[in-house]
Amino acid sequence: MAFQGAFNTLGRLEMAVLGFEDLKEQAGRSFVVHPTAQNSLTPLGFDLRIGQAFLLSQVGDQQEIVPTKKEDRAANQQQFCFPANSTSLVVTRERVWLSGGLMGAIHARGSLALRGLIINSTTVDPNWDGKMLMRIHNTSTQTEYLGQEDAFCTLVIHEVISSTETRPKSDPRSAVARLDEIYGTKVATRLYDDLHLQTSKSEDAKSGKLIKSAQAALKDGAYLANRQKYHGGRQDFLSSLMISLTGSASISLIVVYVLSSYPEAFPIVVGAALLVLLPLLLGLIIRRFSK
Repeated sequence: MAFQGAFNTLGRLEMAVLGFEDLKEQAGRSFVVHPTAQNSLTPLGFDLRIGQAFLLSQVGDQQEIVPTKKEDRAANQQQFCFPANSTSLVVTRERVWLSGGLMGAIHARGSLALRGLIINSTTVDPNWDGKMLMRIHNTSTQTEYLGQEDAFCTLVIHEVISSTETRPKSDPRSAVARLDEIYGTKVATRLYDDLHLQTSKSEDAKSGKLIKSAQAALKDGAYLANRQKYHGGRQDFLSSLMISLTGSASISLIVVYVLSSYPEAFPIVVGAALLVLLPLLLGLIIRRFSK
């Protein structure tokens, strides 16, 4: 079964960005983001944190990466260090899995851009499974710090019109393989190891369990059927609303015309209009809340 996108005010099918309530409903069902902090969920997505950061440095003719120094600048929270005019490769702490009916977009945080930290934006394909590999460039003239619990980018999730079972062309393994060509084997090997080993075995096992549970629910089809029922009900409601508004406007014009020609008929005309409009509005309300 395929996901259905949302309908606009004209009843046309279109892609939809998942809002706060949608994200709460679909988390663990059509997508998994794990582990998450208490305040990770935002009105339009999930904030992602840094799991590990590597500073790119040039040694002779070879690129090397070294973990960014973590300094205790705040109580109970270590900091990732981004020197002035430096570039770092970052692996997210969170593992992300999207079902075939969803795609993601990674957006940088404006507050960090104002500090000179530029983060690349990217898309996340349907059926993606893995951590995100990002790049941070500090364009400022001073060292900047981000805490291990600080959000550095936001994952916005979109529901696509037609779902797909096609696997993404790239995954964490292939992304690191391309870095091998760009930065050299030493860089790629270190990144690949950290990409897979940075989380504890318990966290990784929990992520895998959540993903398998979501995949089983999707395969069963019950959840997708409920989503389609929701969107279908929304389309019916919007269509009924348009019809009711059109009918109300027509009746209003007739009432105005009759009253301007026959003022003495005011009580009769108003009563007749109410008899027509009230059942329409009542039916619309019942239809809306019975979905």
